Amino acid sequence: MFRQKYADVAVQLHVHSTRRTAWSVANGQVDLAIIGGEIPGELSESLEVIPYAEDELALILPVFHPFAKLETIQKEDLYKLQFIALDSQSTIRKVIDQVLSRCEIDPRRLKVEMELNSIEAIKNAVQSGLGAAFVSTSAIAKELQMGVLHRTRH
Repeated sequence: MFRQKYADVAVQLHVHSTRRTAWSVANGQVDLAIIGGEIPGELSESLEVIPYAEDELALILPVFHPFAKLETIQKEDLYKLQFIALDSQSTIRKVIDQVLSRCEIDPRRLKVEMELNSIEAIKNAVQSGLGAAFVSTSAIAKELQMGVLHRTRH
């Protein structure tokens, strides 16, 4: 619909880290960006940030995991699981760790057995039974509908 209404506007989609994207906007290389993390502090005066969506963090498990049958699990049970996560330097991983800390879950105590470079790779690894993961609910909407992942609460 946008392309039909604004045929003269050239649209390019690039997927990069929040940090790189924020600098691209600050330097005038990019006009507009949608990011999932927090912008670097040194750019807070240079950029206008407008929240546009909220998301929820979910613990996902393979459907055949014993915890998947439970309605809720205890926080201490999280430290017994093997986790699959994004690289510790990724913005999304840092955001997830911040959210966990606010919920009084110590991300340093989670047993991260594997780090992967994309949410899709993490979802596939969880579905294959390689571990559990924390992801946004928007990233797993399709899998929840299909019943190939199980989301649980603590």
